[in-house]
Amino acid sequence: MTLATGIVALALCLGCGILSANAEYYQKDYYSEYNCNEPLLEHAKLTATSQLRERGPENARLNEHRTAREHRIGMAVRHVRWAFDLASWRPTLTDLLLATACIQPEEKLRLAKFVFRDDFNASLIGRLLMRRFVHVATGLEYDKIEFDRDLKGKPFLKNQGFEVEFNVSHQGRYSVLAGLVVEKDCALKPTIGVDVMKIEYGGGKPLGEFFRLMNRNFSEDEWVYIKGQCEEQEQLEAFMRNWCLKESYVKNVGVGITVDLRKVSFAIGSKELHTKRVVCDSKLRLNDELLKDWRFEESLIDKDHCVAVALKNIPAEEDLTGNFFETVSFAELVEGHKPLLAIDENYCEDIINKEYKKMK
Repeated sequence: MTLATGIVALALCLGCGILSANAEYYQKDYYSEYNCNEPLLEHAKLTATSQLRERGPENARLNEHRTAREHRIGMAVRHVRWAFDLASWRPTLTDLLLATACIQPEEKLRLAKFVFRDDFNASLIGRLLMRRFVHVATGLEYDKIEFDRDLKGKPFLKNQGFEVEFNVSHQGRYSVLAGLVVEKDCALKPTIGVDVMKIEYGGGKPLGEFFRLMNRNFSEDEWVYIKGQCEEQEQLEAFMRNWCLKESYVKNVGVGITVDLRKVSFAIGSKELHTKRVVCDSKLRLNDELLKDWRFEESLIDKDHCVAVALKNIPAEEDLTGNFFETVSFAELVEGHKPLLAIDENYCEDIINKEYKKMK
């Protein structure tokens, strides 16, 4: 047993407190890797514009730690919004030994198929986010939590007697989770979907040409809004924001990007997004019919990442403006974990040997 293995074994015994610009992307099997959204765009930078305010690290928000049960009092729905900073996390062998012992065996096999460390890390964190949320929201012990997938590949909690909804996504430097707990007396069961987008473009083509290639993915009204922004950078931000909303919706309903997205048409409400406040006034028309039982949260995680949460059957009177994303650390995700599997040093050494993507 190596020193790293011994450290992790001790921790586990103690309970561990411790597009490319190619338009073909949009037609891929959406849930083939449910929490590993492929990047919409792979390169480029975007400077601040008037549309997305409160940019800069000085405005980033680290919420006080609170559980799902502490988030709301007197309502039938409890909300959690978490973001994990992947770019600042380079897991050690000890980290991997611990984390990979705390996921289900089929998840472990699925993760091993990733070519790059970036994708492995993002999906691993997605699993840990789900487990942490279910543990905090329901009180289930980590080693009792069991996930399964529906026919479309979307994960759900298999344990009986617990009404929870959650969804995960990653893109850019973040993995995110949006979750809610529904009490049994709730008349209509709420559902949830989330998407995060890095606000950048570097496809090599002029932005106008990229928009032409993407024409079939937005309605005429959406293109009027996107192209109606004064500056090219603002147009790109509007594009990303609309795409983020669309993905949050299709992830909620579980259909994937296989529907005619021109019929999923958003009317943007507030022009500006914030890190410290959620806006909820964008509206969705499906097949030209306004969907009245849907609400959409929009905010910024930081200056370069927008996030959208699609909610169905949430009471209209419920205030969602405080549901902005709080940053969680690896230590928080594994706190109190109990292992499901034996530690596997060979597996983790193979992961360590995978390369990170070369960033341009």
